[in-house]
Amino acid sequence: MPAFYAAAVPEFLTHEEDLIVGRQTGVTRIELPAEQLEAWREQLRILRTALSSDSASDWYLLLEYPIPRRGKRIDAVVLAHDVILVLEFKCGARKYEREARIQVEDYCLDLRDFHAESRGRVLVPFLVATNATKELPPSHEPTDWVAPVWLANASSLPHLMEKAVFQYRDCAAAPIDFERWNRAE
Repeated sequence: MPAFYAAAVPEFLTHEEDLIVGRQTGVTRIELPAEQLEAWREQLRILRTALSSDSASDWYLLLEYPIPRRGKRIDAVVLAHDVILVLEFKCGARKYEREARIQVEDYCLDLRDFHAESRGRVLVPFLVATNATKELPPSHEPTDWVAPVWLANASSLPHLMEKAVFQYRDCAAAPIDFERWNRAE
């Protein structure tokens, strides 16, 4: 099942916020609370800033990516060359809560173990607690294709995403096929 919203980053940067939120709400077929809609809008503002650098011009963004049979949806996935960034947003959060760290790491494990196009790719979990303090990136390498959890706030996310892609990218690897990844079993 594909993401509720998916686009190349340059396309995402030109789309109106209402169009993107509309695509996300149109798929759910249920009325969403105002808090959820505002959280999506805040995520979009943060992602626009994070993805507006030249280095992100050939990346892809997927929002509300479902994990079938698990009843979960990943807030955002960024496909950057051969690296998969998995982002869990906690809008308004001032701390990087343990449960949220486990949540985003579990998303990466689900993709690694059950998503055909994620096999053999480095998955980088990002916990974005929008109002938390700035943290240093982890220093150890991925274990079985899953990197340690990266902690970001709204202002540190752009730099940390670029750093993660630079750190984990394999220039010899084929880039991820966006359409195949989004529709993979």
